[in-house]
Amino acid sequence: MNLDELTRAQAKVAMEEWIRNYPSLPAVDPSWEKIRAAIQQHFYSLFEEGIKDNYYIDVKMGVYVFQLFEQEHFTMRMASDDAFWRFVSLKVVPDIVGRRWGYKAADHYWLKPSRNWMRSVWWYVYLSLHNNNLQATEKVLLSPHFNTDTILNLEERTGRKGTYVEVYKYIMYFYSMIPDDTLKDLNDRLKEKDKHASLFRTIMKLNTARTMSIDPSLYLGGPMEYVKSLYRETGVNL
Repeated sequence: MNLDELTRAQAKVAMEEWIRNYPSLPAVDPSWEKIRAAIQQHFYSLFEEGIKDNYYIDVKMGVYVFQLFEQEHFTMRMASDDAFWRFVSLKVVPDIVGRRWGYKAADHYWLKPSRNWMRSVWWYVYLSLHNNNLQATEKVLLSPHFNTDTILNLEERTGRKGTYVEVYKYIMYFYSMIPDDTLKDLNDRLKEKDKHASLFRTIMKLNTARTMSIDPSLYLGGPMEYVKSLYRETGVNL
């Protein structure tokens, strides 16, 4: 896989060209055409199954793209490169991004890096990876406790000291294991004070605050015990 990139200026031009030439796809290198075809086939197969739930589509696409890119010698340098994701979104699969968000939705193509849809679904899977097993990870992510708001909260609450990946993985896994009744009761109580509140958002905000003074890797018991302490503080005993 090539590390092809688009600067923000180039992405703006590419977005204008995509809108002007819609629905024609940009010409790309044959290696990218193969990846484009694979992603298109998977994405449209979900619609053939009659699936309309956006979160389910996000998870299925994230898991598939994660697996596909892994086979193409994908690197963390690429994953961390916003210019790379702009290229993927605007040059490789703009039709797929457009089908999910609307073909003029610049935020999800290039304008806001954390909202870039291809980047977002890949990182959602990476930050939730359970036991390095994609099948197990997909099971976690398809828990009814999660929704599109979870993706936003997971990826946009990076602390000033960076992202503790192991912490995020445990947060996601433990959240998927909370009994339904317990989660409902806690969410109802939180919403009495703030209609936008949720247990997941509370956990993420608490983690952001605590990592300002605590390194989870140095916590007694490591990241797993650190995450359990977050849940205990919000009323969940794991």
